Amino acid sequence: MKLKLIFLLTFIVFAAIIASLLFRNQNGRLVANEKTLVGTSLLNTPIYQLTSDEWFASIFYQTPNFFSSDGSEFLFRARGLGPFYLYLVNPDSGAMRKVSSDVHFGWMPAWLDDAQKIYIGKGGAIKSVDVSNWEEEEFSLPTENWISFLDVQGNRILFVEEESRLGDDIKHIGLSVVNTDGSNYRQLYLADWETVFYLDHPMFLADGEILFLTRGVDRDFTGDFNKPWIVSADGGLRQIPVQCSHYDVHPDGDKILCGSEGYVIDLFGNILMSFTELSGHGAWSPDGDIFLMTTYPEMMNEENAKGVITLVTFPGGEKTALVEHQSTYDSSLGVHIQPNAQFSPDGRYVIYESDLGTREISRLYLVELP
Repeated sequence: MKLKLIFLLTFIVFAAIIASLLFRNQNGRLVANEKTLVGTSLLNTPIYQLTSDEWFASIFYQTPNFFSSDGSEFLFRARGLGPFYLYLVNPDSGAMRKVSSDVHFGWMPAWLDDAQKIYIGKGGAIKSVDVSNWEEEEFSLPTENWISFLDVQGNRILFVEEESRLGDDIKHIGLSVVNTDGSNYRQLYLADWETVFYLDHPMFLADGEILFLTRGVDRDFTGDFNKPWIVSADGGLRQIPVQCSHYDVHPDGDKILCGSEGYVIDLFGNILMSFTELSGHGAWSPDGDIFLMTTYPEMMNEENAKGVITLVTFPGGEKTALVEHQSTYDSSLGVHIQPNAQFSPDGRYVIYESDLGTREISRLYLVELP
């Protein structure tokens, strides 16, 4: 009896080890290949569905861009019946891989420029995953706050610090930077919790400058809360004197596409181009000669009732309808379904998200450009 018990315990331990290894290997990495041709665009180019109806797949936001620098991988989050995890999908082959076994609660991880490394915010720490060898590293910060809304430029990581607690009313602490090796942590802007309660959409500009928005109580984004701030490399702070939201920074770093307002401005608020009939979310192409727009539902009409992603030349303003995204447009925190379309770095295609109007399963789609 004793030998049988020892044998049984040994078998259980051995089986657990084998199961954990199999689970770890599955988490590292190849989990699915679901790329399927589903139709043609308004320009008669192929449309592919990248994730199946078994997944709720979500692009974090329309900016910053979530392609790797060589365009071989696209970073997104998805869940089946359980929580969200981070995944990569190869746009050409459709191969989908799990980035990490960690559940992904935070918003917006970021790629390191010209490298195969992803930075992910955690509570009081930032983790990196090198997707060339799947090695993970982590460094702690001198704070216990939750780290979110990451952007990376050179050896600097930009991020928002949030309260590290559960609840629906979590406020933001401030805007900070740190080097990719964990050194030189610095807080750039602090929310005072009297007028400013949240920070939105931090992005690097050229020469180390930083663009961001403040939000008031209950995420109020009206009036001056919709006028972005710029932090200079030496710590100076100035506010752009015009409203500009759901923005993207031009690849040259000297112009801003203001999607909600329907214009392009320079860094001092001078309007360089207007396209108010396409108010919505926008993103620049890699060369900056074109941008795309996904219009808000209230801007739609009978001709584009299914929602259209439109290509716009800059500065000419010539408009070409690319594809009907057919997605719900709900920016509320509890839902947050919207197309979030982005160009690939080589300009060959656009990836976008759509729930086909169901408000249930959201999928990733890829449309080729002519």
